[in-house]
Amino acid sequence: VYPESSSQKTIFSSVVYCIHRKEGCEWNGELRKLKAHLLSCSLDAIPCRMQCGQQVSRLAHDDHGRNFCPNRRQICDYCQVEFNGLQYDKIPNLFLLLSRRVCNTWNYRLMGAIKDAV
Repeated sequence: VYPESSSQKTIFSSVVYCIHRKEGCEWNGELRKLKAHLLSCSLDAIPCRMQCGQQVSRLAHDDHGRNFCPNRRQICDYCQVEFNGLQYDKIPNLFLLLSRRVCNTWNYRLMGAIKDAV
């Protein structure tokens, strides 16, 4: 290991802002500490935990997993059938407004249509 030259010390001691400052992160500190900060910055993007391939900020990660991830599990409020997010998002909104009884009668036809669409 080579000791840092004086110019490296000067550069790494420079005060910088987080790369997510425009999005609202208020962190600032020495350049040498930026990498460590980004490992915990709530605005830095990380891969989706459900492995959908998207990069999502730590701050939005839970919301993404509950509402937007195509790999999330979603249960119909009316018939209690479980869908993945991609399937659930293809269900017409009007269908979600139908009564439980109608939902159950349409369920068999819908499941076939969703399987064909995905």
